[in-house]
Amino acid sequence: MFDKISETTIETGGVFPLPDSPQLQPAALKAKFDELGKTACEAFNHFVDQISSAQTGALNVAAVAPTGISASNNTQAILTALGAIAVACDDERHSHLNKTTLDTITSETWGQVGNLLTLMSAVQSIGANSMTPTSTTELPSSKAVAAYLTSQISTIKGEVYPVGAVVWTDGTAPATVYGFGTWAQIETDLEGLAAWKRTA
Repeated sequence: MFDKISETTIETGGVFPLPDSPQLQPAALKAKFDELGKTACEAFNHFVDQISSAQTGALNVAAVAPTGISASNNTQAILTALGAIAVACDDERHSHLNKTTLDTITSETWGQVGNLLTLMSAVQSIGANSMTPTSTTELPSSKAVAAYLTSQISTIKGEVYPVGAVVWTDGTAPATVYGFGTWAQIETDLEGLAAWKRTA
């Protein structure tokens, strides 16, 4: 701990031990008056040196360790204990069990964001009323998409049931039910069902 001025030095130094009428020469009497002041100044400077030292300063400053911290009751010991906990927490942060999973999710998400940015960076125009299906620089609106699908409905229907496709119905011809293509009945009287095959 920091050094204190001893009681002995205080009681025996300066003018305290002198008689009421000291028989001293002026210079010696002045020295006695100055003695304790000099001792105090020297002790204070020594204290400053001690508290300014990285090796002794915090080590000699008393403190109560917080609950859950196992350390001696001085500032340096508590700082050392807290530092060890901080390092342990940092190590744990880099080794928790789901880190790999989180890193994968982050990487995949960032990749998708990058793909979206790349796609959007190519957009040069907005297809408000119509769209060009093969365009890589046009961003169609929902209205443009709806208009395009409407214009292609016959083609789309033709793809739904290609030639040769067979469906079972309750006896109503698919050409009537679905409104496209030419169908021929190929099987009947199977518990009221009928099989139809698209021919064109």
